[in-house]
Amino acid sequence: MEIPPQRDHRITLEQALAYTSRFRAAFPEAIKANLFWNSGGVSQLMAQKDCMGVRIYNGLDEKNVVIPVIVAVDGAGNDLTAGIILEEGLPCPPHCQAKSPLVG
Repeated sequence: MEIPPQRDHRITLEQALAYTSRFRAAFPEAIKANLFWNSGGVSQLMAQKDCMGVRIYNGLDEKNVVIPVIVAVDGAGNDLTAGIILEEGLPCPPHCQAKSPLVG
């Protein structure tokens, strides 16, 4: 797989608000976010040998709720499937920051 040039993935709050509000409008019953509390394995995932980034797959749990499946990726863009793989965090709702503008 050819890896695109490295880029800055940071966005402004305004862009984040636009993305999340469009998602909520299109999928009003969907989980809005997942919280990975106390790092939830994120730091261990990123600390794996050869990890250069992460890939987030959409999955469905047993109740057909969309959940993230997060895997480390090496410099060639290959999933590091022999290492740590993360699944759903704590869903929002109910685990939402009440005053976050991203919740809507």
